[in-house]
Amino acid sequence: MPVPAAAPAAWPVDAHLFFGADGPTGGGWRGCLEEVTLHPHPLDPTAVRALAVEAARTTAGRDWPVPVTARARLVSATAPDLEKLDTYRRMLVDHVYEIVASSAPLPQRISVLHWAVLDAAPVPGLPREENREYDLVLDPYDRRPELESELTDITSDDYALPMFLDVATPPAPKAPGP
Repeated sequence: MPVPAAAPAAWPVDAHLFFGADGPTGGGWRGCLEEVTLHPHPLDPTAVRALAVEAARTTAGRDWPVPVTARARLVSATAPDLEKLDTYRRMLVDHVYEIVASSAPLPQRISVLHWAVLDAAPVPGLPREENREYDLVLDPYDRRPELESELTDITSDDYALPMFLDVATPPAPKAPGP
């Protein structure tokens, strides 16, 4: 992303930005940052909201609308295998769906990754019940490079299915009891 020549002069001398593996904590994070803007002063919530609306308006013309909502019937589900966690604290699992309706064209059958474990605790409601319909909020998996390092349990043997991530906020895991 091009940075205007005047921008560095306005940045405090002792300020540092780290992206990816060049930070003080090492690395391992693979991801993507889009629509980043630096401001010389704090923004109030109204200004942040206006900037977000403008960013959404200017990115709406991309080849994939964000987000795509769908109603889909669950064909098969992967139950999270907590023994696979080892040192991981999060896990994604795949579910195969048949699309009933969607806000953008989708293939008839898709594989969807869901967060099944967060902070080493199972996410309530997974695996989902087969042959029921669910509302999904989808983003293509290949647009999510930050997920490459996440533990992912895929049991579907249909490797030709296009893969998506359900970007809807998952229910919070229950806190461990006393």
